[in-house]
Amino acid sequence: MLSATQMLLRLQQFNKLYKKLQNVVCDKYDLSNVELDVLLFLYNNPEYDTAKDIVELRGFAKSYVSKAVDLLIKKELISNFEDKNDRRINHLKLTDKSHDIVEEGKLIQKNFFEIIYKNISKEDRENHQKILNQMVENMKESL
Repeated sequence: MLSATQMLLRLQQFNKLYKKLQNVVCDKYDLSNVELDVLLFLYNNPEYDTAKDIVELRGFAKSYVSKAVDLLIKKELISNFEDKNDRRINHLKLTDKSHDIVEEGKLIQKNFFEIIYKNISKEDRENHQKILNQMVENMKESL
């Protein structure tokens, strides 16, 4: 069994690789990693379209999300609009201007999974997903 240190180091490697791949797009479009993460989150999760959703589901600090959202609005990559039933809620929406960035971000995500699942059978990938899902459920119960 892995030690806590070994497990955390492995998780850091996932994050390090993902950020390295992201940096190509971030540099090209003058974005921070959090800004790109927000754009991809909104694309991949259209049912979750508030800053609060991003904070809760991605685990980012409110301050990071708030700053990223403000910058993305200024860059006209997302727009915001009030909820019809509750004016305190602002929904976020990708603009047409974000299309190319999101497309390149999707390729990064695809490439990330191709790299980490290289030489791993479909069956093992599916088992890995099941195990990860169970681990997450175990952690949620403990928290």
